[in-house]
Amino acid sequence: MGRRAAPAVRGRLGGFIFFSIAPLKRAAYLLPLRPALALVVGWWLAEVAREAEPAARLSGAARTLAHAVTAGALLAAASAIAVGHGLVSTASIRDVALRYEIDVDAYARTIAARQLEIVALALAAALAGAHAARALGRARWRRATFATAAAVAGVALLALGVFVPARAAQKSIRPFALAVRARLQPTDRLSLFTGEEEIPFIFYVGRRVRLASGRPVELAPGYYVLDQERWGAWGRRPGWEEVLRSAHVFSRHRRDLVLVRRR
Repeated sequence: MGRRAAPAVRGRLGGFIFFSIAPLKRAAYLLPLRPALALVVGWWLAEVAREAEPAARLSGAARTLAHAVTAGALLAAASAIAVGHGLVSTASIRDVALRYEIDVDAYARTIAARQLEIVALALAAALAGAHAARALGRARWRRATFATAAAVAGVALLALGVFVPARAAQKSIRPFALAVRARLQPTDRLSLFTGEEEIPFIFYVGRRVRLASGRPVELAPGYYVLDQERWGAWGRRPGWEEVLRSAHVFSRHRRDLVLVRRR
C-alpha cells in the first residue's frame, strides 16, 4: 500500500464500516463517504501499480481469500439460477429464516426478478477472483492488485445493488403505508393505534391520520392501523374486520402492522 495514502484509506474505510454495521441506518448515511472513499482507493491503486512493491507476507492469505471469493461468487450464480427456475423451495427454511428477521420469500422474488444481473455480477467477481489468485501465485503484483479490486467491486455491486436494497425494503414501513393509501378513499377516517411508527407511517401515507387510544369498544367507526400482536389479542370482536395485513416481516424493533375497520 502506498505510504501516503494508507492513513486516508484507513480513515475513510473506518467510517464506512462503522456506519455499515449500524442496524437502523438509512442508505443515505453512507452516500457522502462513497465518493471520497472511491478517490482514496483509486489513489492507492495508482501508487501500488506504480511502485509494484512485493507483498510476500500477505500473498498467501490474499490468495486464499481470492479462492474463497471465486467459490462464493460461483455459488451465488448457481443459487440465483436455481431460485429463478423454481428449483429451490423456500418452505423448508421459512420458519428458521424468520427467527433471524429474514423474509425468505421476499428475497426469492428479488432473486427471480434480477436473476440475469445477479448471475452476471457473480460470474464477473468469480473471474476476477480466479485471476487474482493466479496472479498472486505467480508474484505478479500489479495484475493481482487490479484483479483483486475488480473482484471486490463485483461483490460490492452484488451486495449493495441487490441484497441491501431488498433488506431495506423489508424493514421499511413504506410499502404498507402506500398500500393503505391505495386502499382507502380520501373521505375515510384513518387512525393510528400504535406509538412506534407514527412519523414514518404518516409521512408515507400522505394524509391526515388521527392517533387513537383506549379500548376497542370505545373507538369510533373507521379504519385503524395497529400492530398484528395487539390485533390478535383483541380477538374476533363484533363489528370489526381485518382489511389489509403487511406482507413482509419488519424486525424486532418494528412490529408488523395491520389495517382494520370498525363498522
